[in-house]
Amino acid sequence: RKFTGREHLIDSVKRLCKPNGHNRIALHGLGGSGKTQIALEYVYQCASESNCNIFWVQGSGVLQYREGYRAIAQRIRIPLASAETEEEGFLLSIKRWFEGPESGDWIVVIDNADNDEDFAGNKSPIAKFVPQGPR
Repeated sequence: RKFTGREHLIDSVKRLCKPNGHNRIALHGLGGSGKTQIALEYVYQCASESNCNIFWVQGSGVLQYREGYRAIAQRIRIPLASAETEEEGFLLSIKRWFEGPESGDWIVVIDNADNDEDFAGNKSPIAKFVPQGPR
């Protein structure tokens, strides 16, 4: 497996990531410009260099984001009962897990996040469920 042609972008992302800190990096550009491949290569390299959990969710809408969080809940063994009755509570419980000490080191890739309104401010439909904190 060989990733070629965008090594300088991977290096830029690595430089932006501060050890022991909470980092948010947005790869933006036209559809088909290679953002997903760059993110994939970055997390592949990080996973091979550290003991970091990688999570990938779709940001193309709240329903897709919720499905990504359902998959995360299954992987980390958080009960899904609340997911059936109260969507916001479920999404917040996964966000809190990420922000807590039991989550360890992690990277969340939010792919296909094309609608700015879903991510503007901390109260928008998806942004309010994106993990934050000192890590």
